[in-house]
Order: sequence, then C-alpha cells, then structure tokens
Amino acid sequence: MKKNTFISLVGDVFKIYWWAVLLVLLGFAVAYKFVAPPPPREITIATGSENGGYHRFGIQLKSALEKQGMKVTLVTTAGTIENIRLLTSSTSSVSVAFGQGGAERFYEGDKEGVCALGSLFYEPLWVFYRKDAGLTNFSDLKHLKVAAGKLGSGTRMLSEVLLRENGIPQSNWVSVGSSDAVKALKENQVQALFLVAPVNDPMDRNKPHPDVYRLMDDPQIALFPAKRALAYVSRLPHLSVVTIGEGLIDLEKDYPPVTERLISPMATLLCRENLNGDIAVLILQTCRQIQEQGGWLEKAGDFPSKLGVTFPLLPEARQFHDKGPSFFYKILPFWAANMVNRLWIMAIPLLTLVIPAIKLALPTYRWRVRRRIATKYRVLMAIDHKIVDGTIMNSLDADIAQLLLYEDKLAKISVPIMFAADYYSLRSHVRYVRSRLEEIKGQKESAKAAVK
Repeated sequence: MKKNTFISLVGDVFKIYWWAVLLVLLGFAVAYKFVAPPPPREITIATGSENGGYHRFGIQLKSALEKQGMKVTLVTTAGTIENIRLLTSSTSSVSVAFGQGGAERFYEGDKEGVCALGSLFYEPLWVFYRKDAGLTNFSDLKHLKVAAGKLGSGTRMLSEVLLRENGIPQSNWVSVGSSDAVKALKENQVQALFLVAPVNDPMDRNKPHPDVYRLMDDPQIALFPAKRALAYVSRLPHLSVVTIGEGLIDLEKDYPPVTERLISPMATLLCRENLNGDIAVLILQTCRQIQEQGGWLEKAGDFPSKLGVTFPLLPEARQFHDKGPSFFYKILPFWAANMVNRLWIMAIPLLTLVIPAIKLALPTYRWRVRRRIATKYRVLMAIDHKIVDGTIMNSLDADIAQLLLYEDKLAKISVPIMFAADYYSLRSHVRYVRSRLEEIKGQKESAKAAVK
C-alpha cells in the first residue's frame, strides 16, 4: 500500500462530495452579501466652544477612541443649534455631535434624520450676576444687560425660553457666551449671564468646571438662586432639578455658601440616523469607561443613559441601554468583536450544509471503499464458476495471466488503514484462485506427460 493514504482519502472524499463543497462555497458567497460592511475608521464629532463642557468632554472621548484605533476629528462650534444644523447638512462631515436635551422642542430648523445615542451628564443652568447690579428677583433683569449665550448654542436656546417666559425684552439680550461671557461680566459689560455647564470639569472630574469656579471665586459676582426651579421643571419637562450642596465647588472656600437648587438639562450625544451601529456601540462603551467613576452630580454607572433624551434613540443605542453590549463586545477588543459579530451569518451555510455532510461522509466513504473492493470479487467468482462447470480449460492460461495482472494492480491501490483487512483478504483470495488455476494447469500438464 502507498504511504500517502490520507491524501488519497481526501481525494476520494472530494470526488464523492465535490457537489457539497461547491454548495457550501455558494452558500458562503450568498451569505456574504448579507454581512454588514465594516465600520469606518474615521469619525467627525461636533462639540461646542473651546472651553465649554462639550468640547472638554469631547477631548476625553477623542483620546479614548483613538486608543482603540479610531481617527477622530473634533469640530468646535457655537453649540447645540449649530450642531443639529451640521448633522442635517448634506455637505457636512459631522456624524456625531453634542447637544442639549430637549433641543428639538425649540429648534425650528430641519430635524429629520437626527437621532440620539444617549445622555452623558447633568449640565445645570447657572445664572450669575454682579452684586452691585441690585438683582433681587428675575424680573429685575429687565433693567440689565444679560449675556444670553452665543447664537447657535444650547445656552442661548434655553435662556431665550426663560427670558421670554419672564418678559425680559430682547433688547437686553447680549449674544455672548462661555468664557467671553465670563469676561464681559467681570468687566461690567453685562450685569448678568446665563451659563449652561457641568459642575465637574469633564477633563478632571475631581475639579469644578473652570468657568463656574472663576465666577464663584469673584467676590463681586454671585449666583442667582433658582427659587422657581420646580415651576420651570413642571413647565419644561425635559429639565431636571439638581442640588448643589454647600461647599461642593470648593469646601475650603465654601463655594457655594448655601445649598442651591438649579434647573438642569442633560448633555446628550446626537448622531445621523445612518451612523454605523457598531460605531454607536463603541462610542457608548467608551463614554461608559470615561464615566465609570461618576461625578459630583452623577453616580457611577448612571451614564450614558437614555434618560433625558428627547430625540429618537438610534436602534443600536436603545439596545445598548436596555441590554448592554453583546457578548463578543464584552470579552473581545472592539475590532475583533466587530468582525465576529459581522460574520456570524456566515455560520448558516456551515451549520446547514457542512455538519450534515461530515456526518454522512464517513459512512458513505466506508460504503464506497468496500464496494470498490467487493466489485473485484466478480472476476474471482466468474473464474470459480468456470472451474465448477468444467469450462476452465478453455481459458486457463488467459485467466492465470489475468490474475497475475490483477495482483499487480491491487498492489498499487492505496487503501486507508481502516480497510486493510478487506484489502488483504481480497489479495489473498486472488492468490488462492490463481494457485488453484496453476494447480489445474499442472495436473493437465502431468496428464499429458503420462499419456506420452
């Protein structure tokens, strides 16, 4: 027998199952058509003003995503309103953006195709004023210049609602926000300002937001108490009431000097409705890692969340919030888990075709080899039949020559070791029949010699 019986086995199996191999390959080809394309490796995120909470959180998000192989471009903007415009623009490369919860209630532009990934943190509305301005109640703002936030910002959107509700004329509004508004208040260019900002600095959660601290630390500036916080929340249900405990901003300096209750929207992540679902999951997982320690207003594990989200959630984001990431995303690096997750559909032809074929392969192969061996006995049986009926003398020499040739062919056949018994049994039977023929031939020749 030949030594390369394994190669022969593979060849024989292929001869039997070539159609099954072809069918499986076609199944893989068809299944591949339904496999989602790999997620992009680049993403553009719109944040807000450079010193704002959105941009500072965006820097953290960019750094964390790039460690996982993403290329992230941050775009500074005026804020929420401009970000929504970028998400709906066909010429913009922005696919993810920060936005204030409840924005769609007041945004009058195109909102089609904008979805949400989730909320990230509370961002209270801080109303600071100059102590020498004589501000005792909200209506006193009618006599003051108020920094209402940049046009296109979430601060401007929320402050406009509150200023209109309280009858503060538009002539008092000054379109300046963030650090520029802080500077304007300190220089008495405005006497009050509206600032939507988180309590913590997103870049260092052990510290307060820098703009909030600068205002708290100025002896000429005070925080206006939100006495009617509950009324605002009842009228504007996308808002929450948060409690800023005495000394939360600075325990040593006792900022704020008394416990304050402020109204607060949620900072949320918005996206285009066609954002790749795997990228959405990656962003949410990364945000969860960034916020795993929580903040001064947020408990560990509370965010990202679907609470406070007013745009429709992206389906993959909803599944993430309801069920968490899939099994593979929990145990594998993102790109490895993504590949497994995308290619699971390729298992369909494997399960439906390959496994049954494997189960049938060995019995069928056994039958085929044994059948091939069994068919060789036809020659022996035909010769044996001629011996029995006495006609063997007519083809004695030819049958002996045929069996000798037959033995040479059998010696060249490659048979798996499991069929060795059948193989050697056939060879011994060939030798036995040939020996009988040679014995008959010898007897014939002896008889001829005796006659002579």
